[in-house]
Amino acid sequence: MSGLPSITITFTSAARAVSRRAGQGIVAMVLTDAGSNTAGIYHIAAEADIPESLGVNNKAYIARALTGNVNRPAKIIALVKTSSTTMATALASLALYDFDWIVGDPDLSTADAATIKTWIATQRADYDKIYKAVLPNVAADSESIVNFAAEDIKVGSTTYDTEAFCSRIAGIIAGTPLKQSITNTILPEVSDVKRMSKEEANTAINAGKLILVHDGIKVKLGRGITSLTTTTNKSKLLKKIKLSETLDIIKRDLRVLTQDNYIGKLANSYDNKVVLISAYLAYLKELEAEGILQSGKSTMEIDIDAQRAYLKARGDNVANMTDDEIKTADTDEQVFICGSIRMLDAIEDVAINMEF
Repeated sequence: MSGLPSITITFTSAARAVSRRAGQGIVAMVLTDAGSNTAGIYHIAAEADIPESLGVNNKAYIARALTGNVNRPAKIIALVKTSSTTMATALASLALYDFDWIVGDPDLSTADAATIKTWIATQRADYDKIYKAVLPNVAADSESIVNFAAEDIKVGSTTYDTEAFCSRIAGIIAGTPLKQSITNTILPEVSDVKRMSKEEANTAINAGKLILVHDGIKVKLGRGITSLTTTTNKSKLLKKIKLSETLDIIKRDLRVLTQDNYIGKLANSYDNKVVLISAYLAYLKELEAEGILQSGKSTMEIDIDAQRAYLKARGDNVANMTDDEIKTADTDEQVFICGSIRMLDAIEDVAINMEF
C-alpha cells in the first residue's frame, strides 16, 4: 500500500485545479489567410500575440474569441492555412495539440463544417480525445458539437453572420467555470440580433440550437445546450454544455492520471487495485467539495461482473466462487473498475409563486 499517499495526493491536486482549468479552456481555430508567409500555427494568449500579417477579418475573429466570459480562454491555437490546404490536412496537424473547443474560418463553408463534425466524432471514438466544436447551423445531434444558430448579429455598425461569430461563442464557453452554465450570458457588445418569438426560440432550443435572444433590453445567449437531441442511447444530461464538459474533463483527468501514475508502475494485486480506487474516490470527493458533483453521490469499486466475465473467458471455474473471491482474484494485467457520479447543473429555471 506504499503507493497510496502519493497517488491520492496527485489525484486530489488535479481535482482542485478542475474549476480553474475548465474556466480557462483552449480554443483552436482553422483560418485561411491570403497574406504572404502567414501559414503556420500560432499560440495566442492576448491581443498583442495576434500576428500583424493576418488579414483584418481573421484578426477580429481571434479577438472575439479572446473576449471570453467570466475568464478569458487560456489561449487560442490558430492554425493558419493557405487556400490550397484542405480542412482535413489542417485538422490532422491540430490533432497533435491539446485543446478543448475548435471553430473554423469566419466564413466557414458547409463542406468544411461537415469535415470538422466528422473529425470530432472520429477523434473522440478512436483516440479518446475530448475535442468539441462550435459550428454554424450544423444539426449534428451530438454532445460534442454546439449548433450555433443566430443571424444578423449587430456589433456597432457591423452586422455579422453566424459563421463569423462562432469564435465568440467558443470563447464564452472556454471562459466559463464548471460551476456555471452559459445560459443567459449577456453579450454587451451586441446591440441586436434577428428577433425570435418565444415560441420560435423554444422550437429552436428543442431542436438543439444555441441561439441569441433579445429580451427587449439586451442580447444574451439562450439555453446553453449542445446539438444532442436523440437520447435513446444517451443521457439527456448530455444536452447541456456544462454537464457534457464536466463529464469530458473527468474522463480525461482519470485517464491521464491513471496512465501517468499507475499503469506499469504497480503490480496488479488486489491491494494495488484498492490504491487506484482510493485515488479515484479522492479525485471525485474533491469535485464534490468544489460544488461540481453532488455531495455524497460518488462511488468507485471493483467491477465484479466484468471481473467474473474475464475470469470465465480465461477458463477459470467461477461457478462456485463468492463475490469476495471474484473481487480479489488475479486478473493478469487487466483492471475492472466501475463507479457512479451525479453532476450538478446550474440554476436556469426559477418558478416564483407570489401571494398577495
